Amino acid sequence: MPAYAVAGRSRFTPAEVTAAGFAGAFTLTDLEPDPGRCMAEAAPLLERLGEQLARHVFG
Repeated sequence: MPAYAVAGRSRFTPAEVTAAGFAGAFTLTDLEPDPGRCMAEAAPLLERLGEQLARHVFG
C-alpha cells in the first residue's frame, strides 16, 4: 500500500514528495489557504481531507 503525506501545508514540489518516498501529499491548505482558519477549523478540514484521500486511493 502506498504511503501518502498528510500535513497542514507543504512547500515541497510533487517531485520532492515522490523522492521522499511518498505517493503524494494532501494538505489542509489545499482546502483552505488561510493558515489561521486551518488551525481554527482543523477537525472538519481533516475529515474532508481524509475523504479526498480515501477517494484518491480507493476510488
